[in-house]
Amino acid sequence: MSDKFNRFRNLKNKSEEEIKILIDEAPDKCPLLGLEKCTEYYFDEWIVYVTSPAYDAYTIPKWIKNSSEFIYTKTDMDDDFRREDFYIDLDSLLESGWTIDELEKLFEIRIEK
Repeated sequence: MSDKFNRFRNLKNKSEEEIKILIDEAPDKCPLLGLEKCTEYYFDEWIVYVTSPAYDAYTIPKWIKNSSEFIYTKTDMDDDFRREDFYIDLDSLLESGWTIDELEKLFEIRIEK
């Protein structure tokens, strides 16, 4: 299921100009992780959010409806750009203070619990 942040993913077939516009339009902070947007570079697949200092880069989490969780990818920029997927289940988000209503509005998705 796509969400309102889907346009910031899969940049492979976009021109440099289109990508620069998308980087400008992407949220300054990652919606769930709170990391700062990287404006200096991106990967072909996505706009990234980085730690400070920028040892790791993260994608905006994406809602996976059939498993009721968000998935995001971490790229370790100190380890030959090794990538690893991470999952945040809905229950963990609810326990940490998020509400279903907040998540639905933020990502423009429908969550069935």
